[in-house]
Amino acid sequence: MTRIVSLNMVFVKVKPSQGNFRCDVPWRPPIFGDPIQQHLAMNRVVVHFKTNELKCILEVEMILEADDVVGTVSELVKRGYSREYRIKDRQLYDLSVDEPVLVSDICVDASVRFGSNPDAGDGTNIYAISDRSTRNKGLLIDPFDLLDQECSKELFARLKTAPRETLKGEEDVPSRYGLRKVYKSEFEKDPDRFVLRIGFPDFPPCPFAQSFSVLGFDTAEQQYVWLVTAILRDSRLARIPYQNADTPDND
Repeated sequence: MTRIVSLNMVFVKVKPSQGNFRCDVPWRPPIFGDPIQQHLAMNRVVVHFKTNELKCILEVEMILEADDVVGTVSELVKRGYSREYRIKDRQLYDLSVDEPVLVSDICVDASVRFGSNPDAGDGTNIYAISDRSTRNKGLLIDPFDLLDQECSKELFARLKTAPRETLKGEEDVPSRYGLRKVYKSEFEKDPDRFVLRIGFPDFPPCPFAQSFSVLGFDTAEQQYVWLVTAILRDSRLARIPYQNADTPDND
């Protein structure tokens, strides 16, 4: 099913013109160079021009042929968002160079949220990001809907600037990405049974081409599990960094 995500690019100090222009067909204007041409180099785009006395806004609607996290990530990587971004020390890091990206250089081109039924307490966010200083493009994936706790306030505000497409995710499924899914009702029966492992080297492969930074662990069954967001936000959940690993009942 086709999904549309909007991007907004602003150009200042341009000669104002009258009215708006709209194009609903495949279109690549030769007058625009990199990086604008890269954004428009898609299978289909919808373009709107809006002008006033000081600026011209080019609004592009990106059309994604994907309905799940894995498919959306694959589509965006094909469109040039190949860098992997991660939150470290409350900043956005480009993992390929292990350096932070200044908040002022971050342009959120698009964002997609996959949310399940509120009772399930689960959600995943995908951010397509351009670095204005380097013109690199990549993805920040928030698989557990926890960026409000992990980012600085300034960074979180910047990530929320892009229009967002919200899609309905999987509900009441027994597993996710090959991991048994644990809901809040099961956690409530025995909160000490589950822990959150951070940065462990034996994490299973991540299905969307990046790598997991945290995963739930069932100490009774001695296996990794997918903890829904509602559990990860619970203060009773023990967090176990790899360098200080002391997981209960773990060999």
